[in-house]
Amino acid sequence: MLSIDATGVNMIPSGLRTPAPPRPAGPQPPSAQLSSKERTGRTRMACVTACYDAAPAPRTAADILPRDATVRAERKKGPAAKNRHMDASLEHSTITMVTTLFDQAERRDPEHLRRWIVLVDGANHQLDCLTQEAERRGVSIDIIVDFVHVLEYLWKAADDLHPTQPTRATFVQQAARDLLEGHAPRVIADLHPHRRAHTAADRPTPGLNRAAAYLEAKQPYLDYHIALTLGWPIATGVIEGSCRYLVKDRLDVTGARWSLPGGEAVLLLRTVIANGDFTEYWQHHMRCEYQRTHTTLYQEQLDIAA
Repeated sequence: MLSIDATGVNMIPSGLRTPAPPRPAGPQPPSAQLSSKERTGRTRMACVTACYDAAPAPRTAADILPRDATVRAERKKGPAAKNRHMDASLEHSTITMVTTLFDQAERRDPEHLRRWIVLVDGANHQLDCLTQEAERRGVSIDIIVDFVHVLEYLWKAADDLHPTQPTRATFVQQAARDLLEGHAPRVIADLHPHRRAHTAADRPTPGLNRAAAYLEAKQPYLDYHIALTLGWPIATGVIEGSCRYLVKDRLDVTGARWSLPGGEAVLLLRTVIANGDFTEYWQHHMRCEYQRTHTTLYQEQLDIAA
């Protein structure tokens, strides 16, 4: 299993990839918080990757969306992640992090004998980097878009189509079940008449438009019926949890703004600890420290005396 995601970190101006936009002109009312305009452009994306193993756990759509309490009590559990290895960086680009991710996967499967499943949230740049790296290495990957992200778009569409709460839930449940059963083309096709009808009536439907565009663009990665039958995960819980633990829990504390070297050092240290490599790293650090401050100095003095 391979997964990648990105999350924003508040930076000082020198740590931004591009300069922050100028502050609004004119007097501003006093406030302890930055306005929405002031917050724009003050974050830098930290790229997080995760590589882990998971034994197949075949399921059905009823295991994901049970119809009643009886089915819920009998539903099967999904694959469990083990041997997780995480990487995170503020400095390195998505391309570099994808290369590192594939390096980690190839160390586990150098002959490409195992199934490589990639879980993403649908970001186009990440998808491009993943497919290009897979082609360069000659490895076959199966990409699955996170089902939870898809549900978010379905709820946005339901807000425009069905203002009343019971109808909204029914729409989302039916569309989600159709997606899980492999009927993504039908779900997409059903959204288009609603878009045309609302456009003709001059009623704005931003949620519906975004949902239809998202599902249509990500349709090749919505084969949830195949993923469930073969026992693959369909949600990015591992990488979402990695982003929260590695980045948000430390770098997103109230009032924090980071320099690039400082944020990168903290991320590297937290990654080493999370991967269980801190003891080995610290022993290596102490050896290097001894070599730098003692052995090298004494060797220079012995050379002078000789």
